[in-house]
Amino acid sequence: MSDKHSVLVLDDEESIRYSLRRFLIEAGFEVATASRPEQARALVSEREFEAAVVDRILPDGEDGLEFIGYLKERQPDCVSIVISAFPSFESAAESLRHETFAYVPKPFRKNEICRVVQEAVEHGASKKERKNCELLFRSLFDISTDPTVICDVFGNTTFINQAFTKTFGYTEDDVLGRYVPFIPPWDKEESDMDMAALLAGMAVSERGTQRIAKNGDMIDVLVNTSMCQYGKRSAKDIIFVLKVLQEPQGLL
Repeated sequence: MSDKHSVLVLDDEESIRYSLRRFLIEAGFEVATASRPEQARALVSEREFEAAVVDRILPDGEDGLEFIGYLKERQPDCVSIVISAFPSFESAAESLRHETFAYVPKPFRKNEICRVVQEAVEHGASKKERKNCELLFRSLFDISTDPTVICDVFGNTTFINQAFTKTFGYTEDDVLGRYVPFIPPWDKEESDMDMAALLAGMAVSERGTQRIAKNGDMIDVLVNTSMCQYGKRSAKDIIFVLKVLQEPQGLL
């Protein structure tokens, strides 16, 4: 198997396909080209691609974004780049709504398109690395007997483990994408200081406090707070691991 990054090019203009293929091969990529969506779909069914360069307007008035949607369903880790001979703000905005990596007007220079494709491949690799690390971390946390909460730097919950639900009564439906309302008012200032310290790159010591269960019970805990980054370019998450000092009764 080749260790080169694999790129799909879909464009009905032969000169564009030829130029892109030559540019990208010279830049060290492995390139497959297609002039029509059905040819590109056949290639997608045969092999994995790390990036795709897709013309916005395809033969017979077909929309390149439709193919990108097809590609995303079958190869979600492939990063798409839209190219267009008729660039406009509306076209670029619609492309971004489809979560494309970049929108490049034609004509483009060799250095420009090669740089964009390289950045797209690196972006895809970073996302894949983050996803794999995140799955590993969360699988480990999920079997832990210590209640664990993971949130983003804005305080929005992205993960709770089974032990957290068992201890505090909150389910994923209650808290995912939202703030967990389990910090007592009297502890909020110190909790905010812990968060600020983490965001400043400082270590936060374990401390004893209380947290509020869904049914209103106060539970004595030791809180361990840390910062986690799954990949070099990924966003950071904040992990709260709580050691329960008393076992609550009748939460579920």
